[in-house]
Parts: sequence; C-alpha cells; structure tokens
Amino acid sequence: MCSSDLVGLDTHMPDDTEPDLLDAKRGADMIYAARQGDEKEVQRLLNEGVPVSFRGNGGWTALRWAAAEGHEGVLSLLLEQGAMEDEVEASADDLGGGSSLHWAAYKGHVRSVWRLLTCKPPLSPKALDSEHNTPLHLASASGHLLILKTLLSQGVDVSLTNADRK
Repeated sequence: MCSSDLVGLDTHMPDDTEPDLLDAKRGADMIYAARQGDEKEVQRLLNEGVPVSFRGNGGWTALRWAAAEGHEGVLSLLLEQGAMEDEVEASADDLGGGSSLHWAAYKGHVRSVWRLLTCKPPLSPKALDSEHNTPLHLASASGHLLILKTLLSQGVDVSLTNADRK
C-alpha cells in the first residue's frame, strides 16, 4: 500500500481514531519510501517515531521492500534501527510469503542477501516460506548463480524439497 491509497479517507472521524489514521498513513509512507529507495524520507519518518516494524497489506515491512527492490542504503538504515529483530521473531504467516532474505534471493540482490545473512541477528538461509521454499530454491528458480554460491557457503541443505515436490 502506498501513501496515496489513504487519500480520500474521511478525516472528520472522532478524535480518538485520528492518531490511528495518522499512524497508518505514516507507516504507509515509510513502506512507500523504502520501496522507492528514498533514504532521506525513511530517515525522516524514523526520526518522527514511525515504527520500523510497521506492516502494510500482506504483512510486508519497509525492510522487506528494501530487500526485494535491492535498495541497499535503505536496507542498511532499517537494519541499524532494529528491523531485523521483528522479522526474526515473526512467524511464517506474519511474513506474507517469505522473509526479506527469500525476496532478495529471488530478485537477485546479492549484496542485500549477504547483508541479511551477516547482520545481527541474521536471517536463516534454511528458513522456509509458505510453499516450503528456501532462499536457495528461489535463487535457483530465478537463475542467480552468485546468490546460489553465497547461500551454499552458509550450509544450506540442498536436499530440501518444496511444496511442489510430492
């Protein structure tokens, strides 16, 4: 969801709901800025107190968008603000189809993959998404050889099968 999705909402709501709408709009702004790679806007929103763990539709966070789009500067900024802790603690259902590592691997962003594997706490290269894919499965399906080598160097079990294997 981008911030423009909130345009047209009735702003004449009772005072007790307005902070929720403002928080939702600012959270949506954070996700949109991360998706676009706008480091300055992400930093501004973090400074204003927008939680780094805000989830938009489908469970996606600013970290997930930054990883999926390969925006290394935004990814680093979010990691410095503790975005990884929320993702490490999230369940597979909360993640909306896979971790930030899954998406960075699938989209071919090797630097983002490495950063997510080596940050504290790191994301597991053995984690499964909702289809039982590891990041290795997704990198392989997308033909990203350097990411395959990177993930294999982290001890990923190549014998794991996904939900398509019967």
